[in-house]
Parts: sequence; structure tokens; C-alpha cells
Amino acid sequence: TVAFGGCGIALFYSAAPGETFRNSVLLFALLSVALIGQASYAVPYLGLIPRVAPEALRRLKLTNNQAIIILLGVLTGQVLSGFALSALNNNLSLMVTLFMLVAAGLMLIPLPAVRNLSTQGAGESFSPKEMLGILQRSPGFRSIVFGQFLFWLGFNMVRAVAIYYVTVLLRLPEGNLAV
Repeated sequence: TVAFGGCGIALFYSAAPGETFRNSVLLFALLSVALIGQASYAVPYLGLIPRVAPEALRRLKLTNNQAIIILLGVLTGQVLSGFALSALNNNLSLMVTLFMLVAAGLMLIPLPAVRNLSTQGAGESFSPKEMLGILQRSPGFRSIVFGQFLFWLGFNMVRAVAIYYVTVLLRLPEGNLAV
């Protein structure tokens, strides 16, 4: 949580104006650490899904609800970010700091409950070779992984060009991005 929040905030304070090699290195390094921090948080929680919802139907409902909540959260963040940016006089660094602090705080809420759950096989390792073996043996799992890859690729491509679309092509202020 600290790596995710801290590096996410640092991205907006450590960069120098303009396109520089230093900025590229900082972006690559800080974004990588932030995403590794986010994955280090999310993956163990996803691993607890069978423990929290042992029945297949309950697990399906839980993961579907999780996906809906994530999409609603992203939508809310996208919409609120435009309004927050306008309210903070286009101070992007301050807005990012506030959003990342809220995100990190929300990530810490379930920590006490999860630390008290007992899990089976906690010390077992799962090698990349085993994961590739599962992908090779299971066409259904391959299609899920490929579908997830395409979804997130498309989602991030649309999200990445939204600012360009609004500010350059439509010639509107950044505050209209939320709309």
C-alpha cells in the first residue's frame, strides 16, 4: 500500500517540466514500483476468494460483484477527478495526492480482518513453469486470460487517449474530461 500510494504520488512531484530522459526513467521506475505494490496488495486478496466463498456459485457472485464494484469505482474516479481538478484550480499534483491518500487508506481497511484468516498451503510456492503448464492444458483458462488481456488493453487505451481527445481534438478544458 505504501509503495503503491507513495510512488503514485511521487510521479507527480519528481518529474521536471518537459520531455526528458530523466522523466522517462522516473516514469518507468515509479510506475513499475507502484504497480508491483498494487499487485502485491491485490493478488493475496484474490487468493483468499476460495476461502471466503468456498461454494462455486457464491464465488461466482463474489467475483462478479467485485468486477462491477471495480468498474463503478473507476467510473466514479474518472468523473470525480474532473470535478476535483476544477475545484482545486487545476492543481493536478494536489488532486493526485488526495486521491492516492484516499485509495491507500481504503486499501488498509480490510487488513485487520484478513490478518486473522487462516489459510491452507500458505507456504507453498507456485512457479511460473506451473502457471504456463496450466495455460497450455486448459483452453478455457487461456481464453479467460486472453479475454482479460484484451479487455484491460482496450480499457487502458481508451483511458489513455481520453485526455487527448477532449483537450486537443475537441479543444475543451481538462475539467470537461469527466463529462
